[in-house]
Order: sequence, then structure tokens, then C-alpha cells
Amino acid sequence: MAEAGGLILPPGMRLRRRRRRRLPPGFADSVCRPVSDIRLKSASRFFGIDPGTRAMGYGIIERRGGELAAVRYGVIRAPEGWPLERRLLRMYEGLCDILDAAAPDAAAVERVFAGRVPRGGLVLGQGRGVALLAVAQRKLPLVELAPAEIKKSVTGKGSASKPQVARMVLHLLDLSARPPARDAADALAAAWCLAMRLPWLTVASSR
Repeated sequence: MAEAGGLILPPGMRLRRRRRRRLPPGFADSVCRPVSDIRLKSASRFFGIDPGTRAMGYGIIERRGGELAAVRYGVIRAPEGWPLERRLLRMYEGLCDILDAAAPDAAAVERVFAGRVPRGGLVLGQGRGVALLAVAQRKLPLVELAPAEIKKSVTGKGSASKPQVARMVLHLLDLSARPPARDAADALAAAWCLAMRLPWLTVASSR
């Protein structure tokens, strides 16, 4: 019997070497690439997204010298009673308009975890898919952030509550005169996390 890599093979059998899959031009595999390899290294305007199917928060933060400042933030909402497909279209069109007007250098979106309610995670994932599509169509670098990572970046605690995150966003960006809605505060927190932790992140890129 033949021996291959410590395995005893029957007579006449050989292990095939796995070939690397060739991808069409313009595509890349799912391996993350270092930040220094893409446009994020020189990014100065960051777009945060808090995905949803009824309300989608957005927040834009800009680096001005050694400080970060909020440029624009808000919530895209769909009227009560609209079916899911119309709500998703509303989220998509609104997000596209804001992305085109804001012209950010990079975007951040929170990862979705199903948790104890799988259906809730599935529905939220549909809103997240709309956000990813809008960003991808504009060929923007996109970073996916875990909820605990965003909370820790803003408050210092990965287990912080949403009200704690909102209060710290108000403080860090000096927005007490114009306090953002909860969804907008979450989006600003994602943008803040991206801007602050940029040197340590790796990014899945389609280029």
C-alpha cells in the first residue's frame, strides 16, 4: 500500500492535489486584505449604517485635522403598513441618495447576529443586504463590525447598552444641541469605530 501524508492508501489509489479555484476577472475570494492595500488608508470621511427594514440609521463622520466631526446623520423611515418589498425599496433609494450626496471614502455596517430570535435576524439581514448593495454599487471599501467592537470603541465596554452608546456619541461628537435618534446614533457609532480603529482592521474587498 502507498503512504501519503501519514495515510495508508489502497493499491492504485493516489491523493489528488486540490487546485486553486480560478475566479473571473474583477472578483476576489473572501480572504480579507490589509488596510494598507486599499483606499481606506487615506480615508477621511466615514459612513456608518445601522441597517433595518422599517428604519435605517446613517451617520457621516469626517476627519478634520486631529479631530472627528459629525457631518450629517439621520434615519430613513418607511410608513407603517407598507409591505416588506416596498420598505426595502424605500431604504435602498434613500440610502443611495445620501451616499451620492455625502461622497464618503469608506463605509461601515454592523454585523447581524440572529441571537434568540432567528426570524428577527433574518428580516434584519434583508435590510443589511440592501445597505451592502448600495455601498457595493458605488465601489466603496466596506468594513463589517461586530456590535461589541462598536460599543467598546465608543464607550470602552463591549457590553454597553444602547442608551450608553447614544450618550457617548453625543459627548464624543458634541451633538447635545442636535441629539440624533437612536438609529442614527448607532450609525454614528459605527462610523466612529471605523475611523478610530482603522489601522488595526482588515477589509473584504472586491477589487
